[in-house]
Amino acid sequence: PPPAAAWSLSLDASLGPYPLGTWGEWAALTQHISPAALARAAIAPPTLVGPSAAEDLEALPAGAGASAARRRSRCAQAEAVQAEANVAAPAAPAAAGERAGSCAAGGAAGGGASEGGSEGGGGCGGGAAAVTATARYVEVDPHALRPDGSRGVGGRRGGALTSFLLDRSEWLGWLLAHEYSPPPDSSRPPARAADGLSACEAGLLGELQLSFLLFLRLSCLASLEQWKRLVSLLCGCEAALKARTALFVGFVQALRAQLAFAPPDFFDDELSADNFLRSALGGLAARAGAEPLAKAEGQQALAPALAAELARLRAFALERFRIDIEVDLADEDEDEPTVVELPTDR
Repeated sequence: PPPAAAWSLSLDASLGPYPLGTWGEWAALTQHISPAALARAAIAPPTLVGPSAAEDLEALPAGAGASAARRRSRCAQAEAVQAEANVAAPAAPAAAGERAGSCAAGGAAGGGASEGGSEGGGGCGGGAAAVTATARYVEVDPHALRPDGSRGVGGRRGGALTSFLLDRSEWLGWLLAHEYSPPPDSSRPPARAADGLSACEAGLLGELQLSFLLFLRLSCLASLEQWKRLVSLLCGCEAALKARTALFVGFVQALRAQLAFAPPDFFDDELSADNFLRSALGGLAARAGAEPLAKAEGQQALAPALAAELARLRAFALERFRIDIEVDLADEDEDEPTVVELPTDR
């Protein structure tokens, strides 16, 4: 709509009341999602965002979904939905809750959701029939083949490969420098005084929040997988816990806000108890718990701000899920090497 319509308040009849009671919850979920993060994911406003495209679902590893047949079925459904969205605009304005899921790109940056929209627009941008797009994410799996034919693990072997995989800090640093750095013409300052985050660190946290939000609102499987990879990456870092305090303070805060959407029996229910968060949170607690040893060896200890956020996360998990991540999940880190006891009588 033209700017004059907004200034004349002629659009108010189509707007629903903003739920001010959930503003804090929304801000905690989206505070790092910037226009740069949306542009990196190829869904800059006013893009109409949809769930995973067929090629995204087909590209997922076999273990990420159910069976190959079910993945093919989901791909067929995604193709049908996307084809329908590309040729037909909705006959009537959608409800505010329904539109908020489709307009995640615009809503993440602005925090608002509207009821109605431009006549015949069928989406965030108005105009003719809306064409949906799906988010594109940075490849953060060090084992995956990158577009240039390389892999994150490179040519590492033996002890070098083991160290690289047990502590993902080196890989995190490479991703921040090469994948999440802002373009040269970006107007974003090198760091924000409010939280101390660099531009690349804010970009990574923005993708973490964006992938979770698209999974939450659109049930996007590709977004769920990216969120899981990013959480596993950050929980798998040890040296970076001390070197990148601002990044991990922001990560723990964002993760706590996201876990608030999980049901209280998430770690007990038979359908969800065996989830990746057990190993991820267990690994994070184990790496953060190595602070006394590092302090004894004269190394840098965890910053007080990060230690306080980890304590809040532990208290939150104990209150909501009745688990102690430093005790109940201490042995859940699947990346730790397996110790085999050999017989002593040989």
